[in-house]
Amino acid sequence: MPKLLHVADVHLDSRFDGLGLPPDLAAIRRAEVRQAFTTLMGLALEERVAAVLIAGDLFEHRWVTKATINAVREALHGLGDIPALIAPGNHDPLVDDSYYLTQDWPGNVRIFGRAPDGRARPGFEALELPGLGLTVWGYGSYRYDSDEDVFDGAATGPEPARGRKVLLFHGSDTTTVPEGVPLFQPVDPRRAARGGFSYLALGHYHRPRAATVDGALVVYPGSPEALNFGEPGEHGAFLVTFDADGPFRAEFRRTGRRRHVTAQVDLTGVGNDDEALARVLAVAQPEARAKDLFRLTLTGRLDPGLGLDIGTVKVRAAEAFRFIEMRDETRPDWDLEALAQGESARALFVREALAAIAAEPDRRRFWERVLTAGLSAFEGRAVSR
Repeated sequence: MPKLLHVADVHLDSRFDGLGLPPDLAAIRRAEVRQAFTTLMGLALEERVAAVLIAGDLFEHRWVTKATINAVREALHGLGDIPALIAPGNHDPLVDDSYYLTQDWPGNVRIFGRAPDGRARPGFEALELPGLGLTVWGYGSYRYDSDEDVFDGAATGPEPARGRKVLLFHGSDTTTVPEGVPLFQPVDPRRAARGGFSYLALGHYHRPRAATVDGALVVYPGSPEALNFGEPGEHGAFLVTFDADGPFRAEFRRTGRRRHVTAQVDLTGVGNDDEALARVLAVAQPEARAKDLFRLTLTGRLDPGLGLDIGTVKVRAAEAFRFIEMRDETRPDWDLEALAQGESARALFVREALAAIAAEPDRRRFWERVLTAGLSAFEGRAVSR
């Protein structure tokens, strides 16, 4: 039974902006992303796939080095006679200085949107895969941002001579847009199904997903390695099987080495720094703490007389994790109703602070910090920043 390997959103040479990774770990992560791509090309050879489909954002155009491009070309050349079909996305678009246009690529590589003269040529193109009964319709993005519906070229263009239709495309499935993901080249899978497409090999969403829509299998493989804390869970690519008449079937293959873990740690009831640290360490086993990346939020109500030093807890926790980012959202367990009674300066301060919280709920965290600092000062204790 023929197979395809569907890959997307590798983002080679990503800078991992916004994660706050130390330079050495950022470099390690870039190397691991490159290794994930190499691993997938090895999987293509091992499984003897009929073609590799790369649905955009293979690399970061603004940051990718020529050395990385050379490694990609070598890996694709190593596929031998296995076709590698690439539909550039919004992070590796067909701009004038794109490596897709300025470099020679192995003979088994087809870059949709690249004309024979090496220039960008926007529009859908149909490529028949001989002996497979498939025609792949691909579109190469040539802009970093676009909310244009470019699907008309495939939906209304001339039909290929024969074969089932596969869409290779980097863009947004408009029926399920993840929160926080910008819309790019929207496509409605129901419309694609009506246009005769049996398999939609998509890219742009970084979490793996496969669903059947009106008879068409719609697949986002996600990124082979997690790239930020908005991408929990497993990461990899899809191995797709099909035959002449039956449905397409997608099997997820994991390549991700490190998970991005987001969790809350409730410190309510802890009696000292050691107990607080123990709760932080309990979020994962030592092997995971040494490998994965963690973003933790400290929550709960603490005895204001305890004098717990959250800063010390953070420093000690950092020694036990490969990478950890911690945010303190704990609150002192003040009896505010009682403290607000009377006409003392402290009672007046508490009433004013509570009124500010009620008047500006969107700044609640700020006013709670003000309240904590003020009450600490009234009690003659150090005010933490």
